[in-house]
Amino acid sequence: MTREKALEMITNPRGGPLEGTPAYRELMTYLESSPECKSAYRKQQAVWESLDLWEEVELSAGFDRRLFDKIEKQQAGVSWLARLAGNWPPSFAVGLAGLVLAAGTVLQRQPDAVGNAAMIVAEDAEYAEELHRALDDIEMLAEFDLLPLGG
Repeated sequence: MTREKALEMITNPRGGPLEGTPAYRELMTYLESSPECKSAYRKQQAVWESLDLWEEVELSAGFDRRLFDKIEKQQAGVSWLARLAGNWPPSFAVGLAGLVLAAGTVLQRQPDAVGNAAMIVAEDAEYAEELHRALDDIEMLAEFDLLPLGG
């Protein structure tokens, strides 16, 4: 048995192999030859025993609704941009800064194109509203970790 396999069996959330099974006997034999894994086994057994003693608290009626209301209130004070920015790794910020600088250089050389694009967006309220709804959808999905937006 390998160390990795033993640790996998020890920390298995389903409790590992049942006593008396060949897998259990193999694990016990391995633990006698590995003090490190034997220590991990004892510690994990203590965790399982502690969890067995834990008494479950019964939730009051309407707990879920109150929890979601509180979450909504907390998030209402934070802009979608701040919540979205909080999910990106630092390397993304550096890359984005480089992109902004490059775009600024290009746009500085083509001021007419920028003015025309700004006019088109400003005049097309339907497009702006559609863009706003799309950003809201992305924000909502990011909150539920449905989009891989960061680490």
